[in-house]
Amino acid sequence: AEVELTGREVLMVTFRRSGVASGPTVVRPLPPEGTKPEKPTPGPAPAPTPSPSPQPPRYEHAILLAAPPADMAELQALLQYAEAFQPHVAANQEEALEARHVTLLGFSPEEAQPLQDRLRLAGISFDRVSPPLAPELRRRVQARRPW
Repeated sequence: AEVELTGREVLMVTFRRSGVASGPTVVRPLPPEGTKPEKPTPGPAPAPTPSPSPQPPRYEHAILLAAPPADMAELQALLQYAEAFQPHVAANQEEALEARHVTLLGFSPEEAQPLQDRLRLAGISFDRVSPPLAPELRRRVQARRPW
């Protein structure tokens, strides 16, 4: 941007880091004192930046646990589920967002709502299993259906 100041104004400039250039960098020498700077001549318009193509999901199916299993029965059911369906065990919400489908385990409806909103916004299908986990996980293993 080009700004002309009379000497009584305050100019505040904020710089933000960006991965895409807004235009070519132009460096000009300052004009001699008492002369008006010449107006820049517009150069060729920059080529539009191609939008990145959407990345395919990194994982087909991921599970995200609200907390470690509460007892041995839940742990056994979780291990059987993991053995049967081989889901990726997401370490956090960001990792879960890299899957095509996410199974939320042990979240209350209130805890799950913000994450479900993020998954929905990202176009990721999901399901949620509330505690106790063991009966539902065993049912899924027997039915051979991960969700």
